[in-house]
Amino acid sequence: MGENKLFGVDELSVVLKYCVLERVERESGTVHELRPNLRGDNARLYRAALARRVGRIIDEFDRHFFDVLTSHPRIDIPDEWTGRLLSEQNQAARRLYLERIGQLALEQVRSERCAPELTVAPIDELSKAQLAQQLPGMHTHGVIFGEFMNVTNELFPLITDAYVHDQEEHGRVTMNVVAAHVDWLTARGTATRIIYYEHAKDVLREVPLVEPLELASVQFLCLGGGQEQARHKELSERFRDKIQVNPYPASMIADDKSQTYSLLSRSGIPTPRTCIIGEKDPVESIAASVVEFIGRINSGEVVVQPNRGTEGQGVCSFSIGSAGTIAGDADIIKHIMSLQCKYGDVIIREKVGNVDYWDGHDAYSADLRLNVAWDGKRYRAESGYVQAASEPGAVVSSVGTGGRIIKLSEGAIKHLALTPAELETVRATGIEAARTLDLPLAGVDIRLERTEDGLIPWVLDVNPRPAGLSYSEMFDSCEPGVSKNIWTYLMSGGRKQSNEVDPILTRNGAE
Repeated sequence: MGENKLFGVDELSVVLKYCVLERVERESGTVHELRPNLRGDNARLYRAALARRVGRIIDEFDRHFFDVLTSHPRIDIPDEWTGRLLSEQNQAARRLYLERIGQLALEQVRSERCAPELTVAPIDELSKAQLAQQLPGMHTHGVIFGEFMNVTNELFPLITDAYVHDQEEHGRVTMNVVAAHVDWLTARGTATRIIYYEHAKDVLREVPLVEPLELASVQFLCLGGGQEQARHKELSERFRDKIQVNPYPASMIADDKSQTYSLLSRSGIPTPRTCIIGEKDPVESIAASVVEFIGRINSGEVVVQPNRGTEGQGVCSFSIGSAGTIAGDADIIKHIMSLQCKYGDVIIREKVGNVDYWDGHDAYSADLRLNVAWDGKRYRAESGYVQAASEPGAVVSSVGTGGRIIKLSEGAIKHLALTPAELETVRATGIEAARTLDLPLAGVDIRLERTEDGLIPWVLDVNPRPAGLSYSEMFDSCEPGVSKNIWTYLMSGGRKQSNEVDPILTRNGAE
């Protein structure tokens, strides 16, 4: 931010965010010092402590808001506006405003900002006429979210993709992409508050609206932790008359790893053999299931995880040989029972894959994420990235468990040693997985294995609410992006899928 510039109402939230960050760093250390603790073994405790600290700063700002506004040398706002903001009738709006500033500060501590700055409007609502000037397209697409953390990073690539698509196809904006928190929605699914991008000023704006905004299509992202799937179901029903990028019936199956395995395996798509352990299965039954499964796969190398887990929750690998019996106090049994208590049903998977990410010094277990989108005629595996484990020997590559993301432009494909032909085989497999689950946009996770007969792309998961969009890059250019083609499908009114075959599938004999 310019040293000599005075900041008014529009930029006030950004200035206050940096005031909060300054206080945090003064009291607790720099952002770069804090960030590793927020991703380590005790991340939850550190995050809670940081949230409490920011909450105390926001409470102090609220008590002394007039002093905060008038004492800052670079804030220049009209007295009349200050009086309205501090008035009793705007107390709730002011509190929401400050809470959002605290959330933005927390977000910036926890992760790098990949999107333009987000400015939050304190009390002034945007009229329908003003909104029409900012959203000139004929179709408004809503990204519905339940967690504020990282949402602008996930939103901005979609805004950019829609804009690029519109310019290439129409030479003008036809698609408005906005975001709305679940709490900003009415019972009938209109939005009372939105985040949108102002192209002229390269800034994201969060504003309350005079009149609720009608959404023509929606997708659900970042719905939040343990209630994500229940929220998805409720929201999908609320938007039942709208085009949905990830409708609940298909997402429900994708969220269930056991069902996904059954569908993929019946379709002939490579996926690790899987055994499900019921939430209430007793220890004797669990031990018998483990023994039977190990005998079936002729290997003691297995991975245990929640059937409906996300972000690597509870994933653990075990090497238990080929014993005919397993004691009830064996590590694998104890882990399964602990997952039952936390997550319900558990799955055991055959451990697959032998293609690691090689950084020049060490090899790391890695998965390739493909973003596969439907354009109204065919599926395309347009973009992706690689997720690598945190250290050599670790099995889980998810960022949520300490893994890291390597972009395509950073040599992700090269460091997996994939040839162009092998990459096309992988993309074809991702396309078939998304087609089988019938999701217009899916994040397909693939682990690779080289055999005497060639490369096997094992499909691990088909994610109906794919994260990591800010890291995604196009396979054909390595430029940032998720999908240029799904916007054609949305603009067409969500017409039924055809049987047209993607050229990648044809070249690889997939159909």
